[in-house]
Amino acid sequence: MTLTIDDEVAMRLRTAAANRGEDVNRYASSLIAAALPQEHSEAEQNSAAIRFVRPAGPPDWVVALQPENPPTDGTNGFHRLVGTWPGDETDEEIDAALQHLEDSDVA
Repeated sequence: MTLTIDDEVAMRLRTAAANRGEDVNRYASSLIAAALPQEHSEAEQNSAAIRFVRPAGPPDWVVALQPENPPTDGTNGFHRLVGTWPGDETDEEIDAALQHLEDSDVA
């Protein structure tokens, strides 16, 4: 590969290489390599993309969420749900309750 550079840049390059005791071609190659983006494996690129997409934590609006009716007894409120689920009803009882709801909506 042949590169064409300005005379002033060539002079600065030769001076810098000489100050470091390096061959000007090797020095120029190391400068170019350092300035180019690094090549990464596909796995590294995917990992970087995932890190970019995944936030460090929840957004502030999620952290600030509070229940509309917080429990007053110092619990998390789960006890309000325990024992309120249907469970012993037969299919016929559920069908009758649904039919009653439908009938009351129409009336």
